[in-house]
Parts: sequence; C-alpha cells; structure tokens
Amino acid sequence: MSKNKKIYFGAGAVILLALSLLMIVMTMDEPQNGASQPQVSQDSASETEETESNGSDSNDNVTDEPVGEGSILGDDQFNDDEIMEYAEEAVSNTSLTSSIDGPRIESFREHALLRQNYLNLMGQNLSEEDEMENEADWSAKELNAWIAVAEEETGFTYSEDEFMEFVNEEGYIEEDDQETRILLHVLSEEDDNLYTRQLEYLYMRPFVWQSVKPALEEQYEQESDESDEEYEYRLYLELGEAISAYLDENHPELMQ
Repeated sequence: MSKNKKIYFGAGAVILLALSLLMIVMTMDEPQNGASQPQVSQDSASETEETESNGSDSNDNVTDEPVGEGSILGDDQFNDDEIMEYAEEAVSNTSLTSSIDGPRIESFREHALLRQNYLNLMGQNLSEEDEMENEADWSAKELNAWIAVAEEETGFTYSEDEFMEFVNEEGYIEEDDQETRILLHVLSEEDDNLYTRQLEYLYMRPFVWQSVKPALEEQYEQESDESDEEYEYRLYLELGEAISAYLDENHPELMQ
C-alpha cells in the first residue's frame, strides 16, 4: 500500500470510530437502540414509543437459533431472487470459519469481508480488493476493542444468550434493510454459527453499550446542571476515548 493510501486509511479509521460514537447520540430514542439508551444503530428507526411493540413482536422471530424465512425477510421481502443470488455467491466466495465460537477478531474480519463482498456484487462497494482487506481488518479490531475495553473498564462478560435476547427485544433484524435480512437468511440456512457471528458483527456495539452503561453511570455521576441527553453523551464519549486509547496502544499500525 502506498504511503498516501496508508495516511488516508488511518484518517478514515479515526473518522469511522468518531462517526460510530456520534451515531449513538443521534439515535438515542430510536427503537433499535432501546427506549432510553443510546446505541450504535445500523439503520434508521421509528420513534421511541414503537420500541416496546417492536420488542414484543420480535420475541417470536429471533431466538438463539436461526429463525425462519418469514421472520428474517418479512412478509413481503422474499421476492428479490437476484439479491438472494448475490448473498449466496458472497457466502460461497468468502472464507468463513464455522468453528469459531463467540466474537473474535477473526470472525469479525471474516464477516466484515463477507459484507464487503456482498456489497461489491451488488455494485455498492467501490473499494479495491486490498482496500477491502484493510477495511475489514480495521472493522474487526475496532469491534474487538469495544469488547476488550468493556471488560477492562466495567467487568463486562460476553454472553451469547444475553446478546441474542438483546437482538430479539430490540427488533434489529426486522428493522434492518432488505439486503441484510436476506444475507442473514442465507447464513441461517448455511450454518447456525455463521448466522450468529454475522449478528455479532452487525449489532455488537449497541449490545456492549447497553451492557456497560450502568457501570459507567456508577463511575461518572450526573452533574446538577447536566441534562439526561448531555449526561449520556458524556458517558459515551468516555467510552469512545477509552476505545481510541486501546486501539492506539494495541493496534498503532491502524493510525500509521
């Protein structure tokens, strides 16, 4: 990779993290993120009061096992054979390790590449192959940093059951775009673990945030002149700064 490309990629990595941090504040009241908890949202959502209904409706649709065609794609979504073919081709052409148990850098990287290949087939990804590898590597390390920082700062311990319950209650799959639901459907047909690893790749950030927020509230008290929104924003910035510091210490190559 040329020196200029490395500079651009490092700057892009910083921007990506900053945008993911900002997203959580901008989507505090959206249903994918919980009624009162800021999360990193994958897509746009409705008003807060719809969250509870989405959560209850999704209880029968998302479990710790891959769900069926109707619940992933929706009643009117299983009609795009071309997108289904793209998803199947992307899964077939991407090296995926079904034996990986739980969220790991390796699984994040593989599923980031899967998304890259999928978007590339649909003409939505203009990155070259080496750039796709670098972007997937950054994404994997950044996601892993969320978990590592949560463990170090708050004693967070990942639970797949709790994660699946979170995805279920927040209705992430139902609210996501058609392409994502179709890819998840193909993965659920292919392998249970691959399906779960893709869910972790997609929704790990908001799950970690919801899990660590109570601990952060204990560490940083709300100031008397601080609104609830300002307080949550400050807590999220504290987490973001810790994640940035972790990346700088453990993966300095990303910023070089």
